Formats: sequence, C-alpha cells, structure tokens
Amino acid sequence: MFDNGVDVMATTTVDGKEYKYYIQCKYYNRTVGKTPIQEVYTGCDYFGGDGYPVVITNNKMTSEAKFYAKKLGVELITEPQWNQFKLIAKLKSSYDESLTGLFGIILSRFSMKTVHLSKP
Repeated sequence: MFDNGVDVMATTTVDGKEYKYYIQCKYYNRTVGKTPIQEVYTGCDYFGGDGYPVVITNNKMTSEAKFYAKKLGVELITEPQWNQFKLIAKLKSSYDESLTGLFGIILSRFSMKTVHLSKP
C-alpha cells in the first residue's frame, strides 16, 4: 500500500510500450464522489507523474465525479464496467475492442486478444 492517494502501482507492456497506472481503490456501499479522483490525481504527481491515474470501485460515481475525472484525465472503472466484465465472462463473448486504458487491457487479457492502445 503506497497511500498518498495511490493504493496500487501497476505496469504492463502492450506492443512493446510500457504503461504505468496509479490506482486508487474504493470498496463503498454508496455512490462515490470526487475525493478519490483528487487523491489519485495528486498521488500520481507525487510518485513521479509518469503514468495514468485510475480509480477503481465496486459502485457508481456521482455525475460531478465523472465530469471531474474526465477533466483531469483520471480513468474510472466502476460498477457498470464490472457488470460488462461479468457479462463477457458469463457469455464467453468478445468485448468492444475500442476500449482503452486499464480496463481495455483487463478485458483484452481476459479474452486473450491483442490490444492496441492509444493514450487513455
């Protein structure tokens, strides 16, 4: 656990390029606000600013939080994305290959497809 707004630092290589993610995890029984977005955005900068900030939660985000995340470039992996993941797993179907960022990598690795990423 790193804290300073970052719970996990993860790296992966796609098409020979390394991607680094700074991740804030929130397991909440309520809708998540913008505080985790602020924390991971600041934490990403604190730890070098050489990666992409991501908030992962089991729940939904407020509209304000989604807008804020988009403005700051923070990727959100929330309840709707996890529901999509469960459906893909259940139906053993493919996913929308236009997905980018960490969630796109997760789905591509799960389905064992090649992924080509642009900046999230």
